[in-house]
Amino acid sequence: MALQTNLLAYYKMEGNSNDATADGYNGTDTAITYGASYGKINEGANFNGTTSLINLPVIMPNNTTDRTYAGWVNVGSFVANAVIQGSNPQGEGETYVELTSTSFQWIVNTASGYFTLTDPTSRSTGTWYHLGCVVQPASNSMTLYVNGVSVASGNLSGNTSIKTTTGTWYARFGANIQSTPGAYLTGDIDEWGCWDRALSASEISTLYNGGSGITYPFPTSFGSFFLFFNV
Repeated sequence: MALQTNLLAYYKMEGNSNDATADGYNGTDTAITYGASYGKINEGANFNGTTSLINLPVIMPNNTTDRTYAGWVNVGSFVANAVIQGSNPQGEGETYVELTSTSFQWIVNTASGYFTLTDPTSRSTGTWYHLGCVVQPASNSMTLYVNGVSVASGNLSGNTSIKTTTGTWYARFGANIQSTPGAYLTGDIDEWGCWDRALSASEISTLYNGGSGITYPFPTSFGSFFLFFNV
């Protein structure tokens, strides 16, 4: 299956938080700095840890949708619960890609409670890591990948529809999803995609690409040639 299949939004962070696909899920920036020194591939977005965030529109079609969030992060300071990406707007369902004090975690809030996967390896600041966060509500499963490898997986239980909460909530890069933001990220984000399907382990590995990464539109190799497809 092509990586473009069910790709809803892709953020190259090339001077802005515009969606690189034709879907137009553009972000709205607060105190974001862009530049090559903040990027894994070309430019990236820098978050200052105190006021930086990117608000996102509703991306996922509903709260029972399989989903994958995947991209690159370079952490300036590992602060527990600092948010890389969080989501809970208008029926999309509550999920978080977060830091711990030493690594990463993937959190899904269902009608039966919170389910958390934690990367067991202590990670370094100033290093680019590729994250892949997958959840499949119908099959009760979730997986966290770091650098193309599954580091944690688990099963959801009970009512596995991803929980939606009344009130004003947001989807964001770099801060929590509450109306008064907090849990700010110190570091950089680049090449971040959102799919409404579960990417396979091989697809996550392809995005990691041995540590070099790839960018949208994604290359498909045929021998020594690469073809790029746009949508």
